[in-house]
Amino acid sequence: MRIQAGINSRLGDYVITSDTRCYTLEKISKNGDKKSEKYGQEVHSFIGYYTSFKNVLRTIMEDEIRNSGATTIEELVRKVEQLEQDVLNQGSEMKLAYVCKECGEGIKNEQH
Repeated sequence: MRIQAGINSRLGDYVITSDTRCYTLEKISKNGDKKSEKYGQEVHSFIGYYTSFKNVLRTIMEDEIRNSGATTIEELVRKVEQLEQDVLNQGSEMKLAYVCKECGEGIKNEQH
């Protein structure tokens, strides 16, 4: 049996997963289509694949800054400081996930 360890965590409005080759980043939003059966439910939108965790964090920062609505440098600086603090606070809660490579089933530890 082969076990693959990776990240499977949520960081604010983002989901970060990984395998042995790359990180995957998705953004979480709510379905706003009132005509949809899934109105109000979470929707995961694929953002990209990354070879380094640093690039995942950089993309999150850039996305948040672009969508911040900041109109001054001071507002942007405050936003960046807030994001850095959020990463530090939530990053300590990130968990390592184990997945059986043979069956794809998530497991609680390295024993399966």
